[in-house]
Amino acid sequence: MIEQTFEDLPAELASWARAARRPTLPTGLSPLCSGAASESARPSVALRIAHPRDGARYVVDGHRPRDEQRLVVRIEGRGPVSLRVDGRPVAAPAVDGHVEWPLEPGAHELVAVTAEGARSAPVRVRVE
Repeated sequence: MIEQTFEDLPAELASWARAARRPTLPTGLSPLCSGAASESARPSVALRIAHPRDGARYVVDGHRPRDEQRLVVRIEGRGPVSLRVDGRPVAAPAVDGHVEWPLEPGAHELVAVTAEGARSAPVRVRVE
């Protein structure tokens, strides 16, 4: 057995990571793993909110129209996923996993939810 550490980077950094020879997550199973010959699919990606980070803080700009002030939420996972803010459904993400949420002052909890009911870890943000 070999123990290794890998970096779980956002998809947009994949080409940079390869060029920089960063130790990224494997895309398949090792031929030494039992069942590797029958397993050709990439290991499943855990459902998570990749952006924003838990504890992030944002400020509403009083000099810009409120409808132009949105937080882009990036969700990583497989299949159709929706975003809930404070328990309320906001939107289904585009194919690329991004959802725009209009900033609302206060403390908020963001959770990604699959059609099967799987939930991501909550991400808490504050908007002032």
